[in-house]
Amino acid sequence: DRGIDCLPLNIILESLVELYKCKNSEIDCQLCEAVPPNKATSMCEQCRVSYCEGCLKIYHPKRGPLASHTLSAPSNNQCVLKHRGGVLKCSEHAEENISMYCVLCKMPVCYLCFEEGRHCGHEARALGTMYKEQKVEMTSRGDRLKDKKKNLNDFIQTLDVHVSKVQENGVDFESRVVAQIDELIGALEEKKTQLIASIGGRVAGKLDILNKQREECSSNHRMMTGLLAYVDEVTKEEDPAVFLLISSALSSRLLHTLDTWIGRHGLLPEENSEMELGLETSDVLNALNRCDFVKVVTPIRIDK
Repeated sequence: DRGIDCLPLNIILESLVELYKCKNSEIDCQLCEAVPPNKATSMCEQCRVSYCEGCLKIYHPKRGPLASHTLSAPSNNQCVLKHRGGVLKCSEHAEENISMYCVLCKMPVCYLCFEEGRHCGHEARALGTMYKEQKVEMTSRGDRLKDKKKNLNDFIQTLDVHVSKVQENGVDFESRVVAQIDELIGALEEKKTQLIASIGGRVAGKLDILNKQREECSSNHRMMTGLLAYVDEVTKEEDPAVFLLISSALSSRLLHTLDTWIGRHGLLPEENSEMELGLETSDVLNALNRCDFVKVVTPIRIDK
């Protein structure tokens, strides 16, 4: 009824974004009177104060008792996940702590939600129980996806070999064709040019298919890497309520990735690295106008 407002907050993701921003932001000098203050260039590890170059010379000269202090690059040590150590409140009952889990809605709520709220009549489970169950489930799916990621990485390397083999075999086949065509002087010269051009087109077509397949695999490999990094951060969460806010959706996403992309795509090259062609030269003078490639079917080989 409340639209987007009723969706559960992804606190872990929000905190990770803030943490990343904080780590990649510049630190202001804490003693500058200028507005805005200059950027800090040093931080005293004993005083825990960040200084720009000017303020460092004025307020922290390297003499007297300050001479023994250690200066380092400025950093913000308060870049931590904001929610850790806090208690989550119910979004509908602001005074109540989140203490239970609604199985139907797949979200943590307070006890009043089951007594008088929109979760009334729904199956309730203990946070600790759901935390353990979903953490085990997410870890298991994450491990499966790691295995699939490794298989995909191995397959990408196989595709690299196929790309190389297509180029090598293309060059080799071209050399054999040139050697055969060069035996047919005179009338065969024009035909030789046509055949070489045909080889180039076939090699280009194979390379285009394999390169597109590799790019798709690489894109999915990068997606899996990001997803697994996020899963690793989520599984570090020790607060059941915070974990359960996102665990169901993230676990479903893992399953969706496993079932859709991994299950739908077989790890086989879409194009054979062999040219699948040969050249017949017998009676070529009498059959010059009919001269063309004869197809040689070869199975796809996976080089390991």
